[in-house]
Amino acid sequence: MTLYSEGAPGQFFTQKFPLDADGRFAGEVPSPGDYKVVIEESLVVQEGRKPTGTGGPVVPRKYRTAAASDLVWAVHDGDDERQLELHE
Repeated sequence: MTLYSEGAPGQFFTQKFPLDADGRFAGEVPSPGDYKVVIEESLVVQEGRKPTGTGGPVVPRKYRTAAASDLVWAVHDGDDERQLELHE
């Protein structure tokens, strides 16, 4: 998962956060604010290989790029937790 923020002119933040098997992640952003959320397919899928086991959920195409994603996370001071729902 990647968070993107466009602040004042010349200020841009992007940070990748690896997801665990349950889709959770931990990390920090430089300041509270609105961050666009992009969720990439697993590395196995990106490399064109078949995942082992059940394969897990497929990420809808619109969440795979910053230009297409409509997910925005308003991050606040302190611990901030959110469950994201993906729709086709």
